[in-house]
Amino acid sequence: MFYLLDEYSDLEIILSFFTVLFDYQNYANAGEVVGSKQDVSISYTFDKNYKYYDKNWIVNHFDKKEIELMNNRILADRKNNMDSIKKQLKYIIIFVVSTWLIVLVTFGILYFVYHS
Repeated sequence: MFYLLDEYSDLEIILSFFTVLFDYQNYANAGEVVGSKQDVSISYTFDKNYKYYDKNWIVNHFDKKEIELMNNRILADRKNNMDSIKKQLKYIIIFVVSTWLIVLVTFGILYFVYHS
């Protein structure tokens, strides 16, 4: 389960799918046949670089008005993208349904022609 802010709730399905896909690709080992295997992993700790990390970097380097403007622009772009995806999906569904109907009608006509 994801805990997302309300304005990012439209990403819940995508993030869920990514989590499942990432887990499958990295940890499932499905269909793996191995004679001998050697794993090498490199890990980095956050503590080593903590002195360089500034949690408030955006707040310290940008005005509050700029931050709000950028956040509003991101939300507007997301809304435009979602509207565009919905519009394209509508056209795809219409195309698939009409193609399927054409195929069904064609086979129906051919069936009646050959069996008459």
